Parts: sequence; structure tokens; C-alpha cells
Amino acid sequence: VVEVVVVVWMSGLLSDLFGEGEGEEEEPEPEPEQREEEEEKKKDAAERPDATVPAGLALLPCFVSEEEAHALAQHVRQSLSEQAPGNTAHNNQLMYFGQENFPGWLKALARTVEAHVLQHQLWPEEILLLRSPGLLFDQSIINRYSPDGGIKPHVDLLKFDDGIVVLSLLSPCVMTFASVQDPAQCLPVLLTPRSLLCLHGPARWDWTHGIEASSVHCFQSQTIQRSERISITLRKLV
Repeated sequence: VVEVVVVVWMSGLLSDLFGEGEGEEEEPEPEPEQREEEEEKKKDAAERPDATVPAGLALLPCFVSEEEAHALAQHVRQSLSEQAPGNTAHNNQLMYFGQENFPGWLKALARTVEAHVLQHQLWPEEILLLRSPGLLFDQSIINRYSPDGGIKPHVDLLKFDDGIVVLSLLSPCVMTFASVQDPAQCLPVLLTPRSLLCLHGPARWDWTHGIEASSVHCFQSQTIQRSERISITLRKLV
């Protein structure tokens, strides 16, 4: 299991740590050609990214402050209440098409995320060149999950372009990525509160992502008791 913390598509440089134990029998000194070949193999291994982490997947922890997260959650709850007054049982989703239709707080978030993507070059130029400045995102889906709420494994629809981000608020949860070609190859990712998940390239197109419908998630040695969670997804229509 791989714990993804930040900018995971650039992580995973492998280091071989070998030590000589006491009382171990000494290995014969390799020939120069053999030594050079071994050094090349070590170099190749060190430069090879971890194959279990989808290329194009990054998780940025603490992307917003606690105060900003609280305000965003309140905005979402208020918008849900205004969408269907008195209907809280099944009123758990907001959708916006066209950034001109984003409420002010969502438009501000989209611009903050865009500035970060551009400043830190999180996505390749071929994605950015197809989008107008200030309009990296023009569609948003916002979901409020109950403590045992989940989402089936899926790849986002083709009508959405490459480059998707998801901001997690309130409760943590585990999102599982699985290779489309080999579903047995999977990667659990702990989405902590206030983290920003960024997907492009293979992570967006070639891996499904889903959340188990359970009030308790397990991640490595941790048992996570879930509570209300809000996700804010920003995308671009093709």
C-alpha cells in the first residue's frame, strides 16, 4: 500500500539501502564491467517511478486553511438548503455549468486552484494551452456524503476534458484507484480534510476511482470513523 501525500506523480524515486551486517561473509569484488552494469541497473531503478502510483495523480494536503474549509462547508450547506428548502434527506448534490453561473465563493475557489496549478506547473502545457486564462474550470459538481456514503468506481465522462481537481472537506475517507486494464492493480488514497486531489493523464483516463459505502474505512494501520464529508469537484467541459 502506498500512502500518497503530495505531488505523488513526481514521487517514488526508489532508494536501495544495503548495509553490511556483522559476521557476514564478504562478497568477492566484482569485475569493472560487472560493477558498471550493476551501477546502471541501480540508476535505472532509482529513476523509475513507483508503478503502483498512477501517473498524473497528485494530492496536496491542507490546500485551504481550517477557516476557509469551514466557510466553504457553510456555503455548500446554505446552497443546498436554498436549492430545496426543507428537503435535507436527499438534497446532497449541486451542479454548475459555466463559470459565469458559479456563486461568488465557488468562483473564488476556482481561481485560487487555477493560480496554484499554473504557478506549480501541476499539469502539462498541452492541457493548459487549450483553455483560456481564468477559465481553467467551467463545471463543478459538489457532493455531500453521509457517514456511510460512497461512490461506485468510475472514470469521469468523456465530455469532461483532461485535468480534474477534487477538494475534500470535513471527514477523511479512502478513495480507491484501480487500473482499467488490470482492476487487481489498485491503490488506496487517504483523502484528508482540506486536501486537493489533482488528476490528469493516465490517472484521469486509465484508472477508476471510487469510495466504499461504509462508515468505517481502513488505511494501512488506521481505522477511520467517517462523518459528514463534502467534496467540491472542478472540471472543464470539452
